[in-house]
Amino acid sequence: MPAPGGAAHEFEIPILTRAKVLLAESSPASLAGAEAILEDLLQHAVRSHSVPLQITLLAHRALLLQTQGRADIALSTIADALALAEARGFFRAFVDFGAPMARLLDLYLQRADASPLAARLIDAIRAPRAAPPPELRPALSAPVVDAAPIVERLTERELDVLDGLAKRLSNKEIAEALAISPHTIKRHTASIYGKLGVSSQRQAVRRAMAVGLVPNA
Repeated sequence: MPAPGGAAHEFEIPILTRAKVLLAESSPASLAGAEAILEDLLQHAVRSHSVPLQITLLAHRALLLQTQGRADIALSTIADALALAEARGFFRAFVDFGAPMARLLDLYLQRADASPLAARLIDAIRAPRAAPPPELRPALSAPVVDAAPIVERLTERELDVLDGLAKRLSNKEIAEALAISPHTIKRHTASIYGKLGVSSQRQAVRRAMAVGLVPNA
């Protein structure tokens, strides 16, 4: 496992992709391999204080444990992930897992100490993509009166990146939260600037607020 530092996450993405492939195979051997990879990555994320990556890895691990039939540990793991997400506002890591995550969160909600965030995430997963719940992502509705409309709609991934920009996250933090490379974040950011007609992060966030793509600060 690479040491914490600027180059570490260059290796994290393919390693995580390997874990996803093994998880999808769902054989006892592949699940054991995925579990080992996720455990190593999680230890690295804790050492390097990368909370976004910790959330993503815990969510993966919870689903893996559920697939293995280890429901109690899976629910404890997803509870840890939700606690970190509530503190930092990272919800996309759960929504992107789709129906399997919704089923796990349904079980989690049966706990007496369940976070209300779980119900909102389930709604976001099961809602039509064109109309996600406003508490998780602002509705992509008509722009406000004094804001010119955006000619070209942002993609879902660009909206994810825009969320990170609005939260004042670094490219590294956004990349870790979305499990993609910083280079890809730069490419998405350039596309966002072009579509919004701006030239800086501050201008992009102001423009996005004006047209309702992110909540006003």
